[in-house]
Amino acid sequence: MVFIYIYVFLDMNGAQLSGFRLYVHDVIGGGNEHQVYNNAVDQYVDGINTVRPPGSPLASKVIVKRDGILSICEVQVYVGM
Repeated sequence: MVFIYIYVFLDMNGAQLSGFRLYVHDVIGGGNEHQVYNNAVDQYVDGINTVRPPGSPLASKVIVKRDGILSICEVQVYVGM
């Protein structure tokens, strides 16, 4: 299982992260980009948005995109069994 933690600046309350999309580039299949998450609603607990992509993507890159300004503090990716 993959867990992706996205930390926001607490003084902004996630305002510049709402509406972000999360993509992975797969390792198998030529490095194609796939959207695995769309943050339509702010879901922050203590400034952290936890994303669990469906399945267990084997990715070489994780990309966070947003129309407009994107302000994040840190992104952590963990793979567990």
